[in-house]
Amino acid sequence: IINPADLVRSLDPSVDPCVDFYSYACGGWVKSNPVPKDTESWDKWRILDIEVTTFMKKTVKDKGIRARYSKVYRNTIANLTALLGLNDTAKRYALADEILNIEMAAGEVGTGHKVKADQEIIAYDLPFFSNMTKFLGSLSKRSLMTYMGWIIILRNYENLGKKYIQIREEFKREAFRFGSINREALCFARFTNEFAMPLSRIFVDARFKGNSKQLAEELTSQIKEVFIERLKQNKWMSRQSKNRAIEKANYMTQNIGYPDYILNDKLLDKEFERVIVDKSSFFNTMISMNANFKRKEYLTALKPVDIQLWIHSPLLVNAAYEPTMNKMTFPAAYLQPPFYDQSYPRAMSFGGIGSIMAHELIHGFDNEGKDFDKYGNNIKWWSDKTDKSFVKNVQCLVEQYNNITFMGEKVDGKLTLPENIADNGGLAQSYQAYRQWRLRNGEEKLLPGVMLSNDQVFFISFARNWCKSYKSALYAFDPFSFSAHAPNPVRVNATLQNSEEFSRVFKCPVGSPMNPGRKCYTW
Repeated sequence: IINPADLVRSLDPSVDPCVDFYSYACGGWVKSNPVPKDTESWDKWRILDIEVTTFMKKTVKDKGIRARYSKVYRNTIANLTALLGLNDTAKRYALADEILNIEMAAGEVGTGHKVKADQEIIAYDLPFFSNMTKFLGSLSKRSLMTYMGWIIILRNYENLGKKYIQIREEFKREAFRFGSINREALCFARFTNEFAMPLSRIFVDARFKGNSKQLAEELTSQIKEVFIERLKQNKWMSRQSKNRAIEKANYMTQNIGYPDYILNDKLLDKEFERVIVDKSSFFNTMISMNANFKRKEYLTALKPVDIQLWIHSPLLVNAAYEPTMNKMTFPAAYLQPPFYDQSYPRAMSFGGIGSIMAHELIHGFDNEGKDFDKYGNNIKWWSDKTDKSFVKNVQCLVEQYNNITFMGEKVDGKLTLPENIADNGGLAQSYQAYRQWRLRNGEEKLLPGVMLSNDQVFFISFARNWCKSYKSALYAFDPFSFSAHAPNPVRVNATLQNSEEFSRVFKCPVGSPMNPGRKCYTW
């Protein structure tokens, strides 16, 4: 249940919301959540991710966890003192034995499918395969074995025990000045990755109950409905492009919370029926896991595309849009407080998680998503006239963000354009969806003890998604990840500067920092 005091504590009432809304909505949170010593930035996403990880660690250590998964976990975090169980005199044979183990494990879990002469095989880079075949053919058998062994070790070093990991860590420290890796955290990450769905079942049973999934699905559907209605009223698209955009929006699917099959024990167990758990060798267990995964992946490729297929773990604390599948994903681990709860009032739900849902939807129509049709094919489906109008509209956003400086660094309006389009369009869709919900269901009660209207709560909830503490501009822009996101304070303020509804709700005069005369619109 929402505690109104939490919302109030995130505010900084000393800041004028018409001057700097981010500082007004997040100032209290930033003061109460300084950046920890071992990191450079801190936000609600990181906090929730740590909360989910802590919960799962505690859960898998409980006696009630299924025996198969707990055995693998204990085996994973055990300190391996021998490399693959081989003594010093056998080291020269280690590589050959490893390759043999891989071949044997792969053979045991083979698909049994034979490729027919008329079967289509998709090759992404034919020149690469041709050149690589020639190159490998030029190597001696000894050189080829050495190369294969190195690739196997490089791709499996995390599975080979402590000594291999230490060697890799030393390389990273010397080459990139990386700090030490927490081995338990590393092993737990591998564990949750390999057993994503069984662990997700445990999480869902404990933390995603009641109507959580149904209400999240309703939110997404209402936002999509609004977007389609807005498309029908669109003035800058040609009729054909508009109709195709409506088709794409209608065809877009969404994965909410978790795949339903994980609630079925038999279907869940079937995923791992071919996995052989070797208590004496974590490496062998992981080879069996990888072979099982490749087998399922290959069998999937032989079937028609499943647009409902989950490619993200329900334990992921994030949301996503996949242009090649025309699909949005909102995992159960992300549909948690402070972003979402079935008890939240609709003003918070539409302003918080709703604006993120709409953000992902708009990615299907940003400057990158627009190049994919309703099936996820990368083809041109807009008219030239529509394309030119779109470029003209988004140029306004490019110029707006190019003129923003944060912590002494300029924002790149072109690099951040896809996310800026999604932020701006997402806010517009979610606010209109909230207004339509209110017309159908009536005005909600105001939050007790909070001197704010429901509309104000909506915009504050939008901003609170992005409350973040920074130590330096380096991690505000994160150049090492080539992030397409503007710094969070910029995302909040620049988006709201383009919203006439925001200025009306907070009574910001024209010409004030949060209500500039020029506004940018796309969706």
